[in-house]
Parts: sequence; C-alpha cells; structure tokens
Amino acid sequence: MQLSTQHQDMLNQAKALYENVLRETGIRSYASNPSFGDEKEASEYCQMQLGFEEREVFGVLFWDTQNRLIRFEKLFFGTINQASIHPREIVKKALELNSSAVILTHNHPSGQVTPSQSDKQTTAKIKQACQLIDVNVLDHIIVSATDTYSFCMHQLM
Repeated sequence: MQLSTQHQDMLNQAKALYENVLRETGIRSYASNPSFGDEKEASEYCQMQLGFEEREVFGVLFWDTQNRLIRFEKLFFGTINQASIHPREIVKKALELNSSAVILTHNHPSGQVTPSQSDKQTTAKIKQACQLIDVNVLDHIIVSATDTYSFCMHQLM
C-alpha cells in the first residue's frame, strides 16, 4: 500500500513521539533503581536506548563492584549495517569510570538480531582486552525495535 506524503509524515511524527515516550519512560523507571535483576531487564533497557536508532550504534553499560550501573554510554556510531568498534576505547572508558564490569550492546537497524560472525569476533576481542584490566564482560546484547538477543542467554559468553 502506497501512503500519501501527508500520511507518511503523520506516521513518522507518531513514530518519533512513541519512541520518545518509550525512552523517557524507560529512563525514568530505571533512574531510581539503576540495577537489573536478570538478562531480560538488561535487554529491555538496551532496547530502549538503542532499538530505534536508524544506524548502527554501539554502547556500553559500565558497572561498579556493587553491580550498580555507573553509566550507559554510546561509544561508536556506524552506518545502517556496521560500526567500527575499538576495544581500546572501551578499556579506556572502563578505567576512567573505575568500572568492574561491562555489558556491551548494539543495535541492528535491519531488525535481525542474530549475531554475525563479526559480532562474535568483536565480542571476543573486547572480552580479551577487558580481562587484562580485570573488567568482566557480562553480556553482549543486540537489539532492534522489536527484538533482543543476549549472548549470555545463548551461552556465547
């Protein structure tokens, strides 16, 4: 079905409003309790942060020794199907924040959240780099607007 320009504009405005509400609601609900009980809650948080991005974005959740979220930060920005990731920058930020653990996350704008071979290799490189400074990589979560994939839940960590 072909939509008129006016209808497409209205749809885009509604989508933007919906995305903003999801982000704001999610940020508010997690602001008072910045810790997660399980992979599902972490996946939902990551989805709220990155699920609606139109290009690939790679972020990291930095955790303290008490398993409290120090900060979520978007570190790398790419195109519609790839982003260049630099483990050195993740290590640098973890040291700066005095983080003891991280959760990696990125989106797949295509909607397909199954990890690619490149995703798996990048995760292994980051995990290896973080081990050198005693920072645990707890999970890598891939998100889209409608789905999530946890490396931990699929025994890939």
